This record gives sequence, C-alpha cells and structure tokens, in this order.
Amino acid sequence: MKNLLGKTTKSLIAVTLAATAFMPAMADEKQLIEQLPTFIADAFDQLDLRHGISIAVIKGDKTVYSGAFGYADIKADIKATDDTSFYIASSTKPFTGLAAVLLAEKGKLDLNKSLAAFFPEVNFDPSLKADQITIRHLLAHTHGLNNNPIAFAAAYSGNHTPDSMLEMLKHTTGSKKAPFGTYDYTNLGYNIFSMILERELGKPWQDILAEEIFSPIEMSRTSSYMSDVQKGGWQLAKPYSFAGPDRDEALYLVKKDNTMHAAGGMIASARDLARFIQAQLSEGRVDGKQIIPAAAIRTAHTKIADFEQNRGSYNRTGYAMGWQLGTFEGESLMHHFGGFAGSSAHISFMPEHNLGLVILMNEGQVAQPLGVTIAGYVYDMMRDKEGVDTARRGEITTLAERLTGARKNIEASILSRANRKWTMSHPFALYAGTYSNPLYGTVTIIEVTPEKLEVQLGNMHAVATPYKKPNSLRLEMVPGQGEVVTFAVNETSVESLTYDGATFIRD
Repeated sequence: MKNLLGKTTKSLIAVTLAATAFMPAMADEKQLIEQLPTFIADAFDQLDLRHGISIAVIKGDKTVYSGAFGYADIKADIKATDDTSFYIASSTKPFTGLAAVLLAEKGKLDLNKSLAAFFPEVNFDPSLKADQITIRHLLAHTHGLNNNPIAFAAAYSGNHTPDSMLEMLKHTTGSKKAPFGTYDYTNLGYNIFSMILERELGKPWQDILAEEIFSPIEMSRTSSYMSDVQKGGWQLAKPYSFAGPDRDEALYLVKKDNTMHAAGGMIASARDLARFIQAQLSEGRVDGKQIIPAAAIRTAHTKIADFEQNRGSYNRTGYAMGWQLGTFEGESLMHHFGGFAGSSAHISFMPEHNLGLVILMNEGQVAQPLGVTIAGYVYDMMRDKEGVDTARRGEITTLAERLTGARKNIEASILSRANRKWTMSHPFALYAGTYSNPLYGTVTIIEVTPEKLEVQLGNMHAVATPYKKPNSLRLEMVPGQGEVVTFAVNETSVESLTYDGATFIRD
C-alpha cells in the first residue's frame, strides 16, 4: 500500500527526534521517542489515513515527546505540526471547570448560589429544583435539566443572542431518565454556566478563559474564538471524515464564533495543551513557576458526581469540575475527550505515574479507536511494559479489518440511498420558503431545480435527498449524521415541517 505520508515520513521522524532529543531522557522516554513515530507512520499506512494527528507526551513538568503526522489541509498539501491548532470539542470542559474554581477562589463567583438566584426573572417549574441546583451541579452533569434549543443553538445553528438564550432558558424541563442529583453527561450545564458568567462578570466566557488560563499558562495557539485563527495567521486543521464520500474533501460544517460554546468551544495546539497538562500534574506549576494556585488544581480534580460507566478500556467512576475520573486498563486516569464532525481530541493524565498525554486529530470516525490504541501504546511504553509494540500493532491490524468492513457498509448505504425515490405529494416549489420556530429560529428551503431542494438553518445547510416516509426528506446538516425532515401538508399547500423533534410553522 502507498505510503500516505509520502516521502516525508523519514524526515518527519527525524524532526520529531530532533525536537525531543535535546533533553536527557530515561530509558522509557528514549524508547518512546525512537519507536512512536514509526508506529504511527505504519498505522497511517495500514489504515489508509490522510488526516492529521498531533501528539504530546508529558512527564511531570516537562514535555518529553512532541510530534505531528499527516495533513492539516490535505488538498493544499499542508502538513500538521505540534503548533497546528485543532478544534478540541468537549475537551474544553476541564478549562471551563478550572475557570469556575479560579473565579470562586478570587471571590468573583459563588459556586453554591442557586440557578434560581442567578435568574430571578425566570419562573422555573418547582419540580426542577432550581433553588437547589448550583454551579457544581451544572458542571458535574447532575443538574437534572433538559433544554435542547439551548444546546442546539450553542453548538450547531449559532442562532442565539443573550436575550434569545434567556428566552430558551424559560422553556427548560426536567430530565425523566436523570433527575436532579443523577449524573447524565450533556452540554447543557456548561451552556447555562456561560450565561451565568456573562451575567455576573459582564464579559463573555471566552474572555474569562483567556484571562484566567490561556494567557497565564502562555498558550499561544489556543483560543475560544475561531476568528483568532485569521487574526493571528494560525494554521488550523481542517475537518475530515473517513465515512464521507470523498475522504480528501474537508467537511463543510466548521465552527464559527457563534458556535464556540463553554461545553465545546476551543481550538488549541498539542504544544499548548501539554502545558495545561503540566499544570495538572504539577499542582499548577508550568516551566517551574507556580502559574495556577495548587488549591485550585486540587479542587478542580475533586470528585463531585459518583457513577460507574465502562467505555471500552476506560472505566469511569466519577466526574469532577470538567474531568472524567476512573481508570484506563486498570491504572488511575483523569481525562476528557472531545468529538465533533471531523474532530477528535484526547487529553489525559495518570497522577500516580506523573504522566500525561495529548492526542489531536482532524477526523471524527477512525480517530476515536485509533486514539485508544495510541494512548495504550504511549502509557505502556512510558511505564516500561514489555511487548508493547507487538500488541498495539495487532490492535491496528484488527482496526484495519474493521474499517474495511465499515467502508463497504458505508458505500452500500450511499448506493442504497441513491436509489430511493421522492415521496413528496406536491411539486417541490410548494415546499420552498421559510418555516419558523420561536426557539430554534428559521429554516429556509430553496428550490434549486424542480427536483433539488437545499435546506438552511443558521450556520447549517444541506442538499436534501429522498427518504422513505411520505412527504419527508433526508439531510446531513451534521456531516455523517442522517437527519429526517417531515412535512405536514394539506391538499393544496405545505403547513409546517418537523426537524430534530421541533415543529417549524410555514411563514
């Protein structure tokens, strides 16, 4: 199989070795520096991957390995580096959680103040227990609340203002499967927390993270504003998907400032995130200096939610202020992963071994299982386990076999959908127009041709394809996720549509 890293594979390995060889290394570090680049390059070849990956390995207060492979921009032939910024999705949460602790220590925020007290003008249903829900509940996913309009607007459509978010908050309901006090991982608590921050401190959460964390730690390629990429001339990894029809074509759905949210709204480089992990391992010290108060680090690491949850090699037993607590293959681990269309992030550390790891990829399908194998390789190698290379290469072989089958299924599914017939009872021109929902905003349907409809909602858009149900169509507003729109019609007109469980009335 062709080497997808091209003729530069050896030079990339040489660069990585040069970047890490300047510091004295223990035997386990030397072994990692020598073998990890080859392991990843071979994995990329075997898995037929083109996207980028940037990795940093941390031991105590030092980065002992830093390397990047593949492409930040495939068609432009721009390779990823350890200074390339990647969208890190939910790996944002540890930053938001730490910011809350730091503000509380400075007396700027009361972590025990209730949701009802923060929003006295909102008439919360008494069953929600808004007078008992605190910031800790919001950030540990034990708030017991549901509000899809807020989460959808913040992460996907971008259709929101401070006033509209407040209006959405008034429509909050209780969770039946996870009532108040029960752990249930969602973005909502962090979205509400960002509203509290702006109300209490008079500035957006993005600026607070920059002031409290990014700037002190000197994270020079990290931001919660996508617009900073262009302003600073940064290299940003474009999003890709193994599951897409063309794996070399970047996905259309990219984050903008209005969809960067406190639950998943950061871009960062592996080099910068390594500095953040150093602070976790060294109780707030970076480069030998006390940057974050040690007490704040300890508080952010303290368990709030207690639960048992198995995710393959990861056994999760609790949640702190933005950190998942548990074990990885039997070893204590604190971590938080992030995933979005075309993006995957892994940040973790083993306190007992003083080890940390950052893995960033601009792909959202293969990246997840590959990340598990790379994490196992790194942590095993750094703990001087035997037979690591052989065992983890076996995992890559197994993954390659799975991907071959998955690709065949994807291609069969694409072909099957291509053979579907339209089920619309009226000419397409009657479906074109605008449809409104007071919480979600406006859906616009455009008749491109007599048999082609395009659907738009905020930052999202997609060309519609047929679906099986009468008066319905299929979309991929979120790449890789099939979504169905159904229409309510009468004999002469189209009255409304339903998308994502919400009804939009024809204007």
